[in-house]
Amino acid sequence: MHDEVGTVGERQDEPLPERTVRRLGELIADGVHPPGSRLSHGELMVELGVSRATIRAALATLAGLGVIEFIAGHGAFVVDVSEDDARQLCTLRAEIQPLLVGRFVQRAAPEELALAAQAIRRFAGLAQEGAGIEQLREACEEVYEILLGSRVSWVLGKVVRTERLRLAIYTRRRLSAEDQLARLRRGARSLELLVPSILGRDGCAARRLCELSIAEDSAEMLRASARHALTSSAA
Repeated sequence: MHDEVGTVGERQDEPLPERTVRRLGELIADGVHPPGSRLSHGELMVELGVSRATIRAALATLAGLGVIEFIAGHGAFVVDVSEDDARQLCTLRAEIQPLLVGRFVQRAAPEELALAAQAIRRFAGLAQEGAGIEQLREACEEVYEILLGSRVSWVLGKVVRTERLRLAIYTRRRLSAEDQLARLRRGARSLELLVPSILGRDGCAARRLCELSIAEDSAEMLRASARHALTSSAA
């Protein structure tokens, strides 16, 4: 059985079905499987080192999240994220993510709060040191795995994780590498401002800061996308 191999990702404590969905989502967001491309069960089995049943389940999950679609008689295809989609996703994020972050701050155990603060400081430190885009992405995801973890609503957490994945697909296709890096650095600075609220267990303050950060990020992301589109069309 391929499922014994464990090549799907490095988080071995993560259940295999969730790990497969996460890793396939990352490959789609990274452009390994760009929008419009067909996803072959056989190729994914080799690429991820898991069984056909695991791939089938992961594709069904991603279809439910709107990341891929099944076309009868043709298979599974990666769905593109349009500018209108991105605007709707930004609105959804602004409505839900601050609520979940505030809830985490209010409900998390002291050691979880300390872990969140540590992850944020690591992310911010890497950004200040000029780390590369992949290292910053990993550090950023580590932060949000904590903030959107077990202390928040499972259903709403799933919605936000879906939104983050679909926005990742959008930004990695519609933003220049320079703008993607600038966005990560901006995100690190914004998250660092949350640390006093997290350690002080001030959920209301954390929620307000998150609302401001998301509003700034959404506006700048859409501006950067428009700039990239103009540059690409001119070229």
